[in-house]
Amino acid sequence: MKLTNEDILMAREPLKALAEIKLPVLVSYKLAKLVNKLSEQNDIIEQVRLGLVKKYGTPDERGQMNVLQDSADFEKFAEEFTELMSQETEIVYDRVKLPDNIEVEPRVLMPLLDKFIDV
Repeated sequence: MKLTNEDILMAREPLKALAEIKLPVLVSYKLAKLVNKLSEQNDIIEQVRLGLVKKYGTPDERGQMNVLQDSADFEKFAEEFTELMSQETEIVYDRVKLPDNIEVEPRVLMPLLDKFIDV
């Protein structure tokens, strides 16, 4: 399935939250496979994002690079970051079917339902 980098990035934290829930072994296995497939692309996205921060950012008092909204280069950063997030990647994965008897907060499921999870 084609996913945008934004889809992949937005799924990272909710998938971590799901991975902390006690699930049947086959559901856990499918979830772990999905997380592993997406983590490689997440690593690439993060490397490119850090490169953009380094390119357009300025160091703060601790030496950490930041791109501030009021900086002259913020628009360029935002434009390139938006371009990065819109890139599509083909990733083959199985959707994860969650069992009916678990409780998951809606904020966890919202970013995942359309692309990754069946309930």
